[in-house]
Amino acid sequence: TLERRGRERALVYKTAVYTGLRLGEIASLRPCHLDLARRPFPRLEIPGKVTKNGQQARLLLMPSFADELAAWIKDTKKGPDDHLF
Repeated sequence: TLERRGRERALVYKTAVYTGLRLGEIASLRPCHLDLARRPFPRLEIPGKVTKNGQQARLLLMPSFADELAAWIKDTKKGPDDHLF
């Protein structure tokens, strides 16, 4: 539906702004890269094979943004190895 596409697009843009990741890196993200239960700040762990420089990246996420991602994963029934977007 259009509403789901709009929500997904908004999350892609937020991911780019909040993390500084490139489009290719965002496109390769999977739910298994996210540690959303981590406190005080959830974390995104990207393997080196996905990043441009070939090194693993660990990025802290704003808790409110992590909640949005968790809701997206739940609502779209994404598995750990599915593409996030």
